[in-house]
Amino acid sequence: NILESLDLLISVDTSVAHLAGALGVKCIMLVNCPSDWRWGQQGNETSIYKSLTLLRCNAPNKWTEALNQLDHLVRTMIIKKFKI
Repeated sequence: NILESLDLLISVDTSVAHLAGALGVKCIMLVNCPSDWRWGQQGNETSIYKSLTLLRCNAPNKWTEALNQLDHLVRTMIIKKFKI
C-alpha cells in the first residue's frame, strides 16, 4: 500500500485523509473555518483518527495562518528526521 509507505501525508478534508487516519498514517489535514462538524471548531486533535493533526484557518478561507503552521511543522519534522 503506497499510503502506508509515507512518512507524512499533507491533505485537506478528502477521502485520502480519512483513509490515512483509518490506517494510522501520520497526516496533517488543513481545515477551513468553520470546519465540518466532525472536526469540531478548535484544537489540533480529533478523537476520530489519532494520527491526524488538524491545522485550521482562523477565518473563512484565510489560509495564511494554517499554511504558516504547516511550514513550521514540516520544517521541524525534517530537521528532526535528518538531524540538520
